[in-house]
Amino acid sequence: MFGAARWRLTLWFTIAIGLIIVVTGGAVFLSARAVLFDQVNSDLQSRAGREQALLAARLLGRHGGAPLADIAIGPAFTSGGYFYALVSPSGELLAGTANVDPAGLAGEGALQDALADGHAFADSESSEGDSLRVYVVRLQRPRGGELLMEVGRSTEPERQALRRLLLVLGGGVVGGLALALAGGYFLAGLALRPIRAAVDSQRAFIADASHERRTPLSVMISNVAV
Repeated sequence: MFGAARWRLTLWFTIAIGLIIVVTGGAVFLSARAVLFDQVNSDLQSRAGREQALLAARLLGRHGGAPLADIAIGPAFTSGGYFYALVSPSGELLAGTANVDPAGLAGEGALQDALADGHAFADSESSEGDSLRVYVVRLQRPRGGELLMEVGRSTEPERQALRRLLLVLGGGVVGGLALALAGGYFLAGLALRPIRAAVDSQRAFIADASHERRTPLSVMISNVAV
C-alpha cells in the first residue's frame, strides 16, 4: 500500500517540476530567439538607411541613358555575408553586390508590402539552402517611378546558436526530471513516514487489545466447561 502511494506522490512531484522546467526553458529559448533576430533586423535597417542615402545620390546623378546595372550599390567590401540588391517592383534584379544570390531575394509578397508601406522584412532561402533575412526598402526614382533596395544576410549563425541552446535546454530538462524523480521519491518517503508510524502503532494497539480480550474470554470458557 505504502509503496504504491510513494510512487504516486513521486510521479506528481516529477510532473510538477517537469512543467516548471519546460515552461522556464521555453521562455528562455523564445527570449533568446527574439533578441537575436531583433538584432539582425536592427542591423539590416541601419545598413539600409546608410546605403539608401548614397544610392539616392547616385540615382540623382545618373545620366538618363545609363543602365541601372552600372550603378554601384553596397560597400566595396561586404564582409559578414551581407548582400545588397536593386530590384524592380516586379522583382527583377537590376544591380547588386557580387555575392547576391537571386534565389535568396525577397518574394513577391514582401515586395508588395514594401511598395505599400515603404519597407518590409522577409525570410528567404539561398540556392544552397541557407536561411536568409532580407530587408526591403522602397526608393523613388528622380524622374518618377519606384525601385526597391534589398539588404540581407545569412541567419545561419543565429540559428546554429539557437540549436545549441536548444540542446543545452533539452539536456537540462532530462537532468532536471531525473533529479526530480530521485528527490520526489525521497521526499515522498519522508512524507509517508509519520503515516506509516501511525498505522503501525494502530496495528500494534489492535493486536494488544485483541490479546488482552482473548485472555479473560479463555478463562471464562474454561470455567464454563468445568
